[in-house]
Amino acid sequence: MCVLGLDCGLSFMENGLYQMETIKKYYRIDRTSIAYVRFTLEAYDGIANMTTLDPQKGIVRMAIAPGCIAEMDAIISDLKQHILIEPVDMEPCAT
Repeated sequence: MCVLGLDCGLSFMENGLYQMETIKKYYRIDRTSIAYVRFTLEAYDGIANMTTLDPQKGIVRMAIAPGCIAEMDAIISDLKQHILIEPVDMEPCAT
């Protein structure tokens, strides 16, 4: 389970509540492994979710829960032993 610390992605809002912001990281994975990675992340309930941005190139975005970076890094490290998964630099799209 994630432990929220002082630097955990929380920002204070004017109404006195805290807003939790996810940390977004981008990866290129073997396109045949997209479903495997998605279901693996779902097994770690609440750590992160994955969005496929380009299925042909295997580009995905991981939205990591505040305070869960270490857990997510461990999951990615383990996945790297079994499948192609590498970080990519992506600029957020302006909307």
